[in-house]
Amino acid sequence: MFEQTHVNRPKTRSALRKRLGKEWYILNRYWQWMVVRNFAKTDRDRSFIHSLIQHQSLLLRPLKDVDMYLQHNKVTNLKIAIGHIDGAVIRPGQTFSIWKMIGRPTASKGYLEGLSLNQGTVSKDIGGGLCQLGNLLF
Repeated sequence: MFEQTHVNRPKTRSALRKRLGKEWYILNRYWQWMVVRNFAKTDRDRSFIHSLIQHQSLLLRPLKDVDMYLQHNKVTNLKIAIGHIDGAVIRPGQTFSIWKMIGRPTASKGYLEGLSLNQGTVSKDIGGGLCQLGNLLF
C-alpha cells in the first residue's frame, strides 16, 4: 500500500524577497565552487567516438494555454547549454555541475525566454526549459 504524503503549498513572497532569495542561492553556489575546486571539465581536444547510451527526448509538444514559441525557444536554450557540456570528462573523485559548466543563462549569452516553474505555477523566464536537460542528465 502506498503512503500518502502532504505537500505544502508554496509560500507567497514579495518580488524583492524572490529576487534576493534567488541571488542568495546563486552566490552560495559560487562559494561552493570556490571551496570544492575539483569539478569535471570539458576536453575539446579528445574525440569521443564510442557511445554508451543514447536517448531521445520529446522537445516540442503542444501544451494547453502555452505559446509554441516558448517550446521553440527551449530548443534554442538547450542547444546553447549542451554546447557548454559537450565533451565533459568526469574523472574519479570529480563533481559534475551542470550550472558550473553552463553558467547563468542570460539574454546576452543568446538564451531566450522559455517555460519555467515559479512558485508552483508555469511562467516564462530567460533560459527557460533547461530543467529538461538537468532531468535528462539525472
